[in-house]
Amino acid sequence: MQKDNAINTAANITLAEEVPTAIEINGISFAVMMLSPHDFENFVHGFLFTEGIVDNIHDIHGIDVKTSKLGVTVECELANRCVQRLQLRVRALKGAGGCGICGTQALEQVFPTLSSVMAVNTHISSNKTTVPAKSGHQINHSLHGLRSRLDEFQDKAQLSGAMHAAFWLDDMYRVLYCQEDIGRHNALDKLIGLLRQRQTDVSTGAILITSRCGAELVHKVVRYGVATLISLASPSTLALEMASQYGVRLIHIPKTDQPRIYG
Repeated sequence: MQKDNAINTAANITLAEEVPTAIEINGISFAVMMLSPHDFENFVHGFLFTEGIVDNIHDIHGIDVKTSKLGVTVECELANRCVQRLQLRVRALKGAGGCGICGTQALEQVFPTLSSVMAVNTHISSNKTTVPAKSGHQINHSLHGLRSRLDEFQDKAQLSGAMHAAFWLDDMYRVLYCQEDIGRHNALDKLIGLLRQRQTDVSTGAILITSRCGAELVHKVVRYGVATLISLASPSTLALEMASQYGVRLIHIPKTDQPRIYG
C-alpha cells in the first residue's frame, strides 16, 4: 500500500522540461544544446553574443523556431560578416584535436582574450558620468535579505524545482528581470539576450546567478561589460582569477553568513 502511494505521489510531481535544441545559422549547423523550452529568442541573442558570433543585435536578421518530434530547431539569419566569423570558428573547432598545438588552439577558443569591463563600458557609454563603486558596507546593506526574495521571481522553479536562474539587478540591487533554464549557462545567456534586446544600460547594476560561479560564466559577463557578478555559491579559483584580470567584482551570498566580496 505504501508503495502505491509513493507511485501516485511521484506521478503528480511536475518535473523540469528540457529539449534538444539545434542552432542553425544561415543553414550552417552550429550547436545542439539542451534547453528548457521557453525564451528561445532570448537565448539565441545571448548565446550568439557570448560565443563571439555577433556583436550587435542588428546582426541577427531573423529567428525562426521550429518544433518536431526530435526536438527544436532554431534557424537564425545573420549578417554576412557574422557568417564569415562563424565559418572561421567552425574550422578552428574541427581542427582542435590530435596534437599539442591543436589543443592550445582549443583552449584559446574556450576563453578568447577580452577587453576589461571598464574598457567595454567606456566604449559603450563614453558620455556618461562614472558612478563610484559601492563600499563593502554599502553592498552588505543593499544585499540584506536579497537571497530570500529571489523565489518570488522564479515561476518555473516554483513549479518543478531543478532550475537555474539569472537575474538583472539595478544599482540598488533590486530585481528587474529573471530568466530560468535547466542549464546555468543557458539561464545566463537568456538573461543577456533579454537585456540586449531591451538595450539595457549595464554600466551600473549587477547580474546574479543561482548556480556556482565558474570561469565560463565570468567570461560571458565580461564580454557583456557587467562589472558585478553575484552568485549563491562560491566562485572557483579560476573564476576569481579571471574576474580580477578583467575588473569584475565577484560577490558570494552564502545561506547564513554575510556576503563575501572579492575585489
